[in-house]
Amino acid sequence: MGWIVFFFAAWLLALLLVPIKEWRKLWPAGIVGLILLYLIDILLIKLGAISYRTDHTLLYKLVGLPTFYWTSAFPAAMILVYHYPSQNWQRVLYILFTAGLFLGLEIIMGWLGYFYPRQWSSVIAYCLDVGGFLVVISLSRWVLALMMNIKNQ
Repeated sequence: MGWIVFFFAAWLLALLLVPIKEWRKLWPAGIVGLILLYLIDILLIKLGAISYRTDHTLLYKLVGLPTFYWTSAFPAAMILVYHYPSQNWQRVLYILFTAGLFLGLEIIMGWLGYFYPRQWSSVIAYCLDVGGFLVVISLSRWVLALMMNIKNQ
């Protein structure tokens, strides 16, 4: 149930915080978010650093992550990229703040028993969140620029 709430909260926030007309440009960010979350979390699971309470759906069996958690990365990445500031000093604060928000969600999901950090610390999680967010933003902007370049040719 917790992952379902997480999923619907992410989509509701995307609907509230990102204009629908912008979704057409931002879907690459959602795909990048899905891919990066998958790669990072599967690696951490295989290393024994974390585990999740599963939801036993077909998609879970296919990808190895809770379905509703994994698919919430799509709207979350769109929100992240849409609100990325233009000023460099604001970008630093934005990444640090959003990584802190995400770490807070991880801690709450851990308290509720949906996320099990094993060989893990909040400092490592925060640094990984910062790095992951930077990669999502960078790759998303690169894919969008590439798509615009192809479209204009």
